[in-house]
Amino acid sequence: MRTQTSLRELRACDIMQSDVVLLPLDLPLPEAVRRLVQHRLTGAPVINHEGSLVGMLTSADFLKCAPQSQPHVASACVYSDWQVICPEDLPQDTVRDRMSKNPVTATPETPVLELARLMVDRRVHRVVIIDGQRHPIGLVSSTDILAALASWGE
Repeated sequence: MRTQTSLRELRACDIMQSDVVLLPLDLPLPEAVRRLVQHRLTGAPVINHEGSLVGMLTSADFLKCAPQSQPHVASACVYSDWQVICPEDLPQDTVRDRMSKNPVTATPETPVLELARLMVDRRVHRVVIIDGQRHPIGLVSSTDILAALASWGE
């Protein structure tokens, strides 16, 4: 992170994660779950064949399509205290069929305070940072903003 003289000067490019896991539009849901688990993520941007952002797939999207059944052994599942989802239980839909189609985006120069406001207003935990061609170049999560605030002024 660059040294800032003011919290108001902090920008998305200063705190964004630039090593972003991207999900292709036609990826089957079970494989998408496996990728998220492998990278310990709860969501990822979805891209088309040109690499442009077209959506976001999160654990909330999986909850909408998972069958209500007996609890599974949590070791191979995407889960938290209130949910258990196993890839094998998901339909063979693709990411395209279940993604959120209007992801929250910003540019690298967007002020961090504006990113926080976007997250609160849109009730999301991550903002995709895009370039001029809508290619994802970074991601800022609510945790990234908290970490920046915690280390600001040190």
